[in-house]
Amino acid sequence: MSARAGRTKVHRLPREQREFVNAMIREGSHTLREMVERIAERFPEADIRLGSLHNYVRGERELAERMQRINAVSDRLVGGLGEGVGEKAGALMAHAVTAAVTFAALEEQDATEVDLSRIGALALAASRAAKTSRLTTDERRIVAQEAREQALREQREKLEALGRSGAIDPAALAIVIKAAYDL
Repeated sequence: MSARAGRTKVHRLPREQREFVNAMIREGSHTLREMVERIAERFPEADIRLGSLHNYVRGERELAERMQRINAVSDRLVGGLGEGVGEKAGALMAHAVTAAVTFAALEEQDATEVDLSRIGALALAASRAAKTSRLTTDERRIVAQEAREQALREQREKLEALGRSGAIDPAALAIVIKAAYDL
């Protein structure tokens, strides 16, 4: 059973109670029975059963394993990028953020209460992920333009120095410059 296959009673708990359960899961220092007891002590109205908690924990662990696999694949991809690693890593990061936002949005669908601030945060994160992808492309274009301009400046300076040196006839040099560089 996957994390999205079914909703347990824990999924339907109010956010504060679900966060308490998730904190115990992250701690990893309690058995399921101890967790049920602690939930009952803190939130008597929750009425969580062992089976429901077991299914919820299993789904959360599957989710964590899936995220670990994504991280491992991302690490391998970034490690194998080679030349131009900065821009490729930026593009990969944009894809990763987009995937994370999408995943969080899917998780939000399971929530019993609509949290407008969380939905707003998801929308903002999705917008920033798209902007990151556009920035990567724009930054590459800007860097390429700056490199071209720098190369032309350097060529112009060298050609002007060559013309001043008198090693080449200035009229011939002007014809070559005009033909080759349109300067």
